[in-house]
Formats: sequence, C-alpha cells, structure tokens
Amino acid sequence: MMSESQDIQALIMKLSDLGYKSFQIREIINECIETQDLQFLTSAQEAELIDTLQNYVDFAIKCRSTKIK
Repeated sequence: MMSESQDIQALIMKLSDLGYKSFQIREIINECIETQDLQFLTSAQEAELIDTLQNYVDFAIKCRSTKIK
C-alpha cells in the first residue's frame, strides 16, 4: 500500500502525463492547500489534496475520451 505522499506524487505524475504543465499542477496544489511545501502536510490536507488531484485526473481522462462531433 502506498503512503499518502506516494499517492500525491503518483497523481502529480499522472497529471503531467495527461498534459498538465508543472505551473498548472503547482497552482492546483496551491489552490487546494495554500502551500507548495508537501513535506509537512496534515493528514487532512493530504486527503484533501489527493481527492482534488484525483478529480483533475478523472476530468482529464474524461475530456480525452470525449469525442467532438
């Protein structure tokens, strides 16, 4: 089982693979937890960030699979 920190890093990599730029990912993180320092997050902040990043990943995947008519 991965730690929350590993989950966060994995989601950041997924977003990057899905085309998000590093500045966009930093902005998502900053908007969610109001810091760029991922080292000293509370478990509540980690859970909120994981949920937020997962929502962005899900959204990006959904957008990619949507066909334009």
